[in-house]
Amino acid sequence: MAKRKATPQAWAGIRHFKPVDFQCQCGNCAGKDIPISMAVVKKLDAIQEATAVPIQIILGCRCQAAQDRKNGGKSISAHLPHGDEGEATAVDIICDTVQDRAKLLHAAFIQGFTFIGIGFNFLHLEIGPTTTKPRVWLYRHGKRVEG
Repeated sequence: MAKRKATPQAWAGIRHFKPVDFQCQCGNCAGKDIPISMAVVKKLDAIQEATAVPIQIILGCRCQAAQDRKNGGKSISAHLPHGDEGEATAVDIICDTVQDRAKLLHAAFIQGFTFIGIGFNFLHLEIGPTTTKPRVWLYRHGKRVEG
């Protein structure tokens, strides 16, 4: 897996977010490279621009240690660095009102997020593999529910 660090030039056109917004919140990752996909960042920035809904990121990247604590060692998460580029391809954002949810979901579909989870007060936005059909699911009591 070839890890690619986002350069300051890559962030130059991003108006609404900084790398630290996507950093793992475990407490041990401060100051380390933040392996978030710039495609996710650009799409999220475009959503913020199009909707004027203030976007607060509650989860961007997660390190393996934080994932192990959360899920008992399961290493399947788009919040973990993965794939050819070694980047996280998902973000969770706060979404408190029905009106904001409608605006953000509409913009997320337009921007090309292919996996979307809808929670009571958050959205999970993810760029999935191009070979996979888009999916939308709900979260009930903190658990993902599909079908």
